[in-house]
Amino acid sequence: MGDLPLKLNLMQKKQQQQPLGKFRTVINIDFENEAVHLCNMTMGEPNSYRHETAPLKSKSFDDEFFKNLSTALSNYSKKYPVEQNASATVVVSDNFVSTNILNIPTMGKKTMDSLNVLISEFYKNREQLKINQTLISQNKQYSTFALSIMNQELLSKIYGVCAENRMTPHNITFNSNAIINGVINLNNSMSNKTYAFLDIKPEKSVVILVNKGRTAGFIDLPFGSSILHKNRLAYENMLFDNPEADLLVLNAMEKARLKQLTMMENESAAQTAQALNEQLNENTPDSSYESELEKVNPVSATQKVLPKKTPLKLPKFMTRPLPNSENEYVYENFRIFIKWALNAVTNNKGNFTEKVDRIYVNMPGEFDFLYDMTNAEKGENKFEFLKFNPRNAGDFLSSLELYGGFFDESPNTTNNF
Repeated sequence: MGDLPLKLNLMQKKQQQQPLGKFRTVINIDFENEAVHLCNMTMGEPNSYRHETAPLKSKSFDDEFFKNLSTALSNYSKKYPVEQNASATVVVSDNFVSTNILNIPTMGKKTMDSLNVLISEFYKNREQLKINQTLISQNKQYSTFALSIMNQELLSKIYGVCAENRMTPHNITFNSNAIINGVINLNNSMSNKTYAFLDIKPEKSVVILVNKGRTAGFIDLPFGSSILHKNRLAYENMLFDNPEADLLVLNAMEKARLKQLTMMENESAAQTAQALNEQLNENTPDSSYESELEKVNPVSATQKVLPKKTPLKLPKFMTRPLPNSENEYVYENFRIFIKWALNAVTNNKGNFTEKVDRIYVNMPGEFDFLYDMTNAEKGENKFEFLKFNPRNAGDFLSSLELYGGFFDESPNTTNNF
């Protein structure tokens, strides 16, 4: 896609946008399923909602992805006349967006200058980034800003391929932000609340931090309601697949063991181990490490592979009594979600300007019994888990990131690109 305008002037893009019409389109890029979701709806007429998918066959923003996206948009724009599609929103995956919270001294008119200096120190490639800055709290001593960040070239490519197919987006945002847009528009009383929102789908979930109605952070989880088994426990360590991290830990343990053994043998061996440690810190390839390892201890230098992951069984004193019923099994598995939601809130208190004591949950109604079981332990958790249950939500609850894309212009606009 070398002919795409890589440096499209985004401010000019804003000026060229046509006024928002009643007929709107949402383009959701779903790398997990290698698909693009194309939705449209006449605003104020929920029954007019239509949802189509097209294959992308790509898990990253490579040339093949943009080629497939262009084909999908071309076919879609032919099906629905271009004059109707003036208002489109693109929703990308959370992992293509970064968020951050920065605290700086309040310095009157120089506060923004101080913020820009700090941002430049944090992000050496700032010229390549589009950074949204939102003031979330301020007093005489400190000012707190929330940042949301995307790659400028990526944004330009997305705008470019959409423009090629006469579908210039009104905005680009990300899944978690679109979910909160959907939440607010299904229940307007949450437009200025501070809370955490747990959205659970069958195979994935996300914990979203919301400060006064604005998305302030998120944690994506690679598991969903499918782990809520009725007759067996889910093992948390089996839910995360990160072989790179596992390999890093394994190599670090082996390196530490090697260093300890060689230091016990003789001084020269210890010096060699120190030299190996310095090489590893300089990202020496594993092959070089293995060859040097053979020189130190030829007998123990054998090729190793990452062992097969097995369920982590905790010591008895760290476990709870085994469940006695199907509901108790489901609840014990749901406690994994509780743990991650509580960790997300308590470890990111800087994302909030007021106390948070509620976590709203969106999950299938068959699990409604979990709310009472969870809140029975509120004395330990310190948080209340509440069902997100707006009126007339219909089927939109199962895909809030698609529904919320229709409402990108108000009120949660701070994370639009």
